[in-house]
Amino acid sequence: MSLLLLTVALGIATATAEPAPPQQPVPSGHIGPLPGGPLPGLTGEAPLTVRLAVSSLTGTEDLTLRAFARWGDEDRQLVLTDDGSTPGDLPQDGIWVGVWNGPTVDALHMRLVLERTAQPPLEVYQGLERVRGPEDRLSWSLDLGTTTGQLPEATRISAPYIARRLPETDATSMAASVGWLGFLGIWLAVWGDRRWGRS
Repeated sequence: MSLLLLTVALGIATATAEPAPPQQPVPSGHIGPLPGGPLPGLTGEAPLTVRLAVSSLTGTEDLTLRAFARWGDEDRQLVLTDDGSTPGDLPQDGIWVGVWNGPTVDALHMRLVLERTAQPPLEVYQGLERVRGPEDRLSWSLDLGTTTGQLPEATRISAPYIARRLPETDATSMAASVGWLGFLGIWLAVWGDRRWGRS
C-alpha cells in the first residue's frame, strides 16, 4: 500500500513540475560561448597569456609589424619584434613575436598592420580569433609579395616555421667546410683504391 502511495505522489510531483526552458540553437560556425552565456570578448578574472608570432622567409629588415586587438572593452596594440627581447624569441630568426597578458576573453578581433620605410601602413590581416586555454598562441605566415608581385598578406597557420637566415660569414664558413669534406672524401677514395686495389 505504501509503495502505491509513493508512486502516485511521484507522478503528481512530476506532472506539476515546471517544464525545462527550450535550448537555443547554436549557429553553424559559432565562435564564443553558447547562446545565453557571456558575450564574446567579455572578460573574466582568470589570467590569460596570448603569444603572437608572425614568420616570413623573405627579407624583412626594414619593416615594423603591429598587432591590434579588442580585449574585452579595451583596445590594445603591440609592436612585434625579432630582436630576442621577448622571452623565448631568437634574434633575427625571421619570426616576429609579442605577448599579451590580461583577464580571460573568449575571442579577440585581431588586426596585423605592416609598416615599411617611406610607405603608408598596410593592413595584412583581420579576423576574429578564438582564444583556447589560459596560454594560447596565434601564428601567421607573412608573404610580402616580392616574388609574386601581389600585395603583402598574412595567413593564419597552426605554428610558425623558422626562417633563419645565416649571416654571410657563417654561410661562407659552411661552404668552405663542405668543400674541404668533399676534397677529403675524394682523396681517401683514391688512396684506398691505390692501396688495396694493387694487393
